[in-house]
Amino acid sequence: MTLNDKKIPAYVISLPERTDRRKRMEVSLKNRNMEFEYWNALKLDNKVKEYQGRRFNPNDKLGSPGCYMSHITLLSYIQKQGLDGVLVMEDDIYNMAINAKEKIFTALEYAPKDCDMIYFEYILPDKKSLSRHNFMFHKIKGVLWGTACYYITAKGIELALKADDKYKLNRSVNKHLDIFYGERIHKLGNSYALYPKLCFQSESPTSIQNHSNFFNKYLDIRKTVNFKYL
Repeated sequence: MTLNDKKIPAYVISLPERTDRRKRMEVSLKNRNMEFEYWNALKLDNKVKEYQGRRFNPNDKLGSPGCYMSHITLLSYIQKQGLDGVLVMEDDIYNMAINAKEKIFTALEYAPKDCDMIYFEYILPDKKSLSRHNFMFHKIKGVLWGTACYYITAKGIELALKADDKYKLNRSVNKHLDIFYGERIHKLGNSYALYPKLCFQSESPTSIQNHSNFFNKYLDIRKTVNFKYL
């Protein structure tokens, strides 16, 4: 079976009313021979204190509750379907490699056996977040900015949902999705980042958390990071 014959469950998280983004994603992914389904994003005010049994800190950043719940509800659905893993995308990714499908399957083929999660798009908050694993992957040691495109395994989903259930009533636990993943998956499991990354996240405004303001910082850090092989 060739790479083009293979299929991987893929979902694009998107607000139904953002038809402009949906049309762009449809064209982009069709050109890359990638099949997907939409997952309707949740639009929650950043001042929301409680939603679907989860309590949020009203001081969280703009869009955090909506981003968090959009991803968590999708992961819960995926787990109920009994899938081994899934590709999760947000509707504001752009400049995706034209051979993205091949790169994704190559990454999955060569991913470490203990892999719980692979980031295909990310921005470094600091140089301590990653260490070089091999020619293709960085090992994630902490928080990365960006949840626009990632693959998560059944084990990674289990880690995320167990943490969500354990801390859902605790407002002091940060439910900003990047930080939540960093603390509840990357530090407890085994997560990796593809290098070079597969795509970028748009700089246009978004109701799902947008980390583009870290882009220039990412470029500066990338110039100075000295990755060492383990």
